Amino acid sequence: MERPAYVSFRTCGFQENADEIPAGSMPRTLDVILRGDIVEKAKAGDKCVFSGTLIVIPDVSQLAATGERIEVVSKVDTRNPTEGVSGLKALGCRELTYRIAFLASFVQRAEVRRPG
Repeated sequence: MERPAYVSFRTCGFQENADEIPAGSMPRTLDVILRGDIVEKAKAGDKCVFSGTLIVIPDVSQLAATGERIEVVSKVDTRNPTEGVSGLKALGCRELTYRIAFLASFVQRAEVRRPG
């Protein structure tokens, strides 16, 4: 009998180092997705270096009200196959928005250099 495979997964919000941005600017944040063994390598408050890929994620949370189940059906028109996903207007949403995240494949703690 085949056993299910479980993988550790965590989405973390990381932001720029406040010491490296111009005065009066807000640090930018980015969601970083960690999977597998690298989940334990980045902890709150750590300064880290990430290697990986920028990915685009559809923001499907806007499609349904609280407690509703989301079902999106992809319909392809054989006369115009380039039209893409349709049927979202019935959900009350005119267009789907996306957000950018970083899928990390490697994490390393950044060395903290102390002046002196």
